[in-house]
Amino acid sequence: MAEITWTPLAVELPPQRSVVLLAGPSGTRRFSFFVALGYYDESFRPSHGGPARWLDITNQPLSDSGWTPTHWAPPPEPPTEAT
Repeated sequence: MAEITWTPLAVELPPQRSVVLLAGPSGTRRFSFFVALGYYDESFRPSHGGPARWLDITNQPLSDSGWTPTHWAPPPEPPTEAT
């Protein structure tokens, strides 16, 4: 199994409009971290230079629900068909 290398968003943003794994504190006691597939697009920022607004793969805003990711990683390669 390939190991996931997480990059802090404070250090580097992923390529714009690229789907990546996002992780950050969930804000709940039951699960300390939340992981989602998502992306950001400069056109979704509330103001030029404001914080990145994250969307999930169905284009629903993750940031508007109060969740803020802290890390990102490239998604793993999809499975290959067994021969």
